[in-house]
Amino acid sequence: LMSPTGAFANGAGQFAVEFRDAAGALVDVGEVQASGSMAMPGMAMTAGGAAARTATPGRYLVRAEFAMAGAWRITVAWTDRGTPRTFSFNGDVQ
Repeated sequence: LMSPTGAFANGAGQFAVEFRDAAGALVDVGEVQASGSMAMPGMAMTAGGAAARTATPGRYLVRAEFAMAGAWRITVAWTDRGTPRTFSFNGDVQ
């Protein structure tokens, strides 16, 4: 995961996601989706969208809009040889 500032930004922004093999080489995994959720009492905030391929195979650009600063759970989803895969992590939106 990479962003121009090194952090997720409150409001509209973008970040990159890279997929690498065991040797560290970038690999194209096909279609990628990204989403975010922020748990709040009584409601949940969400953000998400498709990740676009870049000129570099294995690197995807995600445009997202985080409506509020705070702790978000980010999930990246893709399909690996017909098997759906996901990876989730905590991200701090500033």
